[in-house]
Amino acid sequence: CLDLPKVKDLTDKRKKAIKALLKNHTIGDIETVFDKAQASDFLSGRNGNWSGCGFDWLMNPNNFVKVIEGNYDNKRKLSKIEEWDLA
Repeated sequence: CLDLPKVKDLTDKRKKAIKALLKNHTIGDIETVFDKAQASDFLSGRNGNWSGCGFDWLMNPNNFVKVIEGNYDNKRKLSKIEEWDLA
């Protein structure tokens, strides 16, 4: 994730967090979470509303699940025509 703080040290605590996640998720899931974090304007800090996302935050099991489920995906704005179709 280019927009998140760079990991400089893979501590024992971080290794344990990764191993714990791998009990229920795949390497692909972890890659997906990092891809989603980079794509998210909120998690990456691009929208200026929050800058607390980083490796440790993403490796937290509760946060990991929220990210993989799409809770932080960018919201797509509807065009006027799409708004009329929904009305």
